[in-house]
Amino acid sequence: MGCLKLTYRQEAGLSAEAHRAKAGLEKSTVFFKGALGKKGGQRKNCLDYYPFGGSFNSYQRVAATPNRYLYNGKELQEETGWYDYGARMQDPWLGRWMAIDPAADKYAPVSPYNYALNNPILFVDPDGEEVKPTNEAAYKAILNTLTAEDAAYVQLDKNGMIDRGLINQRQSKSGNFQALQTLVNDDRTTEFTVSEGFDFKNSSGDVESGSLGGIDYSSELDVMVEFGGLTKEQAKELGYSEEVQGSGVFGITLIPGGEQEADGDGKGSPNGNVIVIINSGLDDKDQGRTAAHEGFGHALFFILGKDPNHGQDRNTENQELENQIYNSVTEAEKNYDEKNKK
Repeated sequence: MGCLKLTYRQEAGLSAEAHRAKAGLEKSTVFFKGALGKKGGQRKNCLDYYPFGGSFNSYQRVAATPNRYLYNGKELQEETGWYDYGARMQDPWLGRWMAIDPAADKYAPVSPYNYALNNPILFVDPDGEEVKPTNEAAYKAILNTLTAEDAAYVQLDKNGMIDRGLINQRQSKSGNFQALQTLVNDDRTTEFTVSEGFDFKNSSGDVESGSLGGIDYSSELDVMVEFGGLTKEQAKELGYSEEVQGSGVFGITLIPGGEQEADGDGKGSPNGNVIVIINSGLDDKDQGRTAAHEGFGHALFFILGKDPNHGQDRNTENQELENQIYNSVTEAEKNYDEKNKK
């Protein structure tokens, strides 16, 4: 039986402000004594971290000034070995907060003591009160659903959340922008992530892992040549398209309690948030289309208290949802093409 260890490295010696700017799972710049980056400089100190903040492989140069701002740029309390996040203290070896979450009502299905929803590889809790998605590809996918003018009002605040104050300064006739405003202004949390794998709650209430699978990009013509025994000329004569399109599962939306819905797919949110998952195998345009489909269709309808599920017959059942998805995806395609004209 093995143990998988996931670590990242952060070089110490930076200011507290620089560490705060680098909060998250990324490698920091090495600090050299003297001018930064000059040849011949000496590294002052460095640490390696386990995912929850426990340190190992520590090194400190003799006579170097101790740096207390370490994991995620938070100050290490020497007396307790805890990190001070402002709202709460965190024990990096237990991987837990030492006080109850002030926003525990937003995350009812999980323990009020867990840090970053027990997944510090994907999430960072910047101050002990909110959970921040760290998936930059998802932010890009959201922007790809909007016009350039509307996208200028969709920026991340210092905690990596979409800035509610800024987005509300914009009055737009865009259906996609209005849908995003609705999600941002709701008290519940909606997560967008770009990934092939995901966790979900099954109908028994257990959390398990799933996969959207790979995406194949090919044309009808290519498929008929490869699998249909036709030559390229024959396929063209029969009218098969040369347009390259993706095939596979593009995305999924996990909603709280979704695992118990009779007309759902038996998969629910594992953490109480609405979770939009976009397949990482998609190109930029299809990631935007999927963000519109899942986020401004299924997720939006759940937030609005409407039926968020496709019917068995999509041509006749839940047509309000089908029309919303069609309009959102069509607008996303138009906006992407307009912004990426050659």
